[in-house]
Amino acid sequence: MPSVPPTITTLAVLAILAGPAVAQALTIPIPAPEAEMTESAYRCGDGPVFGVRYVNADPNFLAVLAVEGETRVFVSVLAASGVRYVSGPYQWWTKGGTATLSDIRQDGPGQDCSTVD
Repeated sequence: MPSVPPTITTLAVLAILAGPAVAQALTIPIPAPEAEMTESAYRCGDGPVFGVRYVNADPNFLAVLAVEGETRVFVSVLAASGVRYVSGPYQWWTKGGTATLSDIRQDGPGQDCSTVD
C-alpha cells in the first residue's frame, strides 16, 4: 500500500471514504510521518463481504466500517491481545485474520468475522 503524506487530514479523508452521503467534511490534522491507509475485506458468518479501512498514524489508529447501514469511525483502545476499536456502543476487535463485531449493550459474544481474499 502506498504511504500517506507526512501530515494526514484524517476526518476529511474518512469523510471522502464514507461516500456522497456526507454533507460536510470535518478536518482534523494529525501529524504522522509514517502514516498509512489499508483496506481489508471481511465476512461475518454467512453474511456479505464488506470492507474495513484502517488509518494507521501512530499514535492514532482508526478503522472505518459500516454498521447497520451507517459508516462509523472506530478508534483503537487498550486491548490485552489484538487491536480493539470502539465507536459508540460498537466494538470491532481484530487479531490476525479474524475479528469480532459486537454491540456492547447486548449480551453475547458478537459476530465472528474473518478476512476474505
